[in-house]
Amino acid sequence: MELATVGQVVWGQFLHEMKCFPNEDFVIDRGLHTRYRLLFIMEGNGILQIGTIRHSIISPAFYCINEREPLQLAAHSGVKASSVYFHPKVINNKLSLRENLFDNEGLATSDIQDAWLLETFFNRSDGYYGCVPIDVSFVHHVQRIMEEIHHILSTSSPNWPCQSRSYLQELLFLIRRLYRKSKETAHRIPQAPPDIDEVIQYLHVYYNNKIGLDELAKRFHTNRTTLNRKVNSVTGMSIVTYVNSLRIQLASSMLCNTTLKVTEIMDRVGFTDDAYFIRVFRKQTGYTPAEYRKQFGSL
Repeated sequence: MELATVGQVVWGQFLHEMKCFPNEDFVIDRGLHTRYRLLFIMEGNGILQIGTIRHSIISPAFYCINEREPLQLAAHSGVKASSVYFHPKVINNKLSLRENLFDNEGLATSDIQDAWLLETFFNRSDGYYGCVPIDVSFVHHVQRIMEEIHHILSTSSPNWPCQSRSYLQELLFLIRRLYRKSKETAHRIPQAPPDIDEVIQYLHVYYNNKIGLDELAKRFHTNRTTLNRKVNSVTGMSIVTYVNSLRIQLASSMLCNTTLKVTEIMDRVGFTDDAYFIRVFRKQTGYTPAEYRKQFGSL
């Protein structure tokens, strides 16, 4: 599939290297090696594999994926997403697909400013793999922009290449601002033998539900002692500790990067008792949820 839009009536036959998918279906072979992918996950739980590393899905969030990073939705529940594929030269025709856009020779100051907008697509660290969480208050605004991009690229409106570019730039400005403020969000998922990997995937998809050991053991045709031992051999934790660790890591990200109430965050990640949530949170982070937000919050 050609990840570009070709002008029909207005700007006839003009090739605009940008394509919008309002309902992302996570098709792997889309010629991603020639495009950046701006993925917006509105809601849902699960596992995203970016390159060779698997991560817990954070939503709502942007995922800024470069042309060297295959993306696969490994397991999920209720994921809703949209995406824009584009070549860097859509932003500035002097930019190309390079490991570091600032390596492009002959860039003027204005060109470097445009490359700066795309830093989230090529900058990588142990704590940042392309995910930029957003507050729920931004979701409607981002959805509207995505819909506008799709509409403009699907119709022959006047000056459609510039209009679609301007909306993409608006998203990139927002992402860049959130990226500079956001706390690191990486939560890598350990590699495991197939039988245990299936269990770990289940935990990452349904962590916000009540997970009983007996029911879990029955689902995977074993007993709770054997299941706990096998999960511990891979993660270094019991099942309860591993699930709580996942929940607290996701809660930490929400506390830092959203304005959701603590009680809503607690419910979102699967805790039903305030006192237990605070106790587990303090044990893992050294702070109460309120203290953590005050210390590390970006909003």
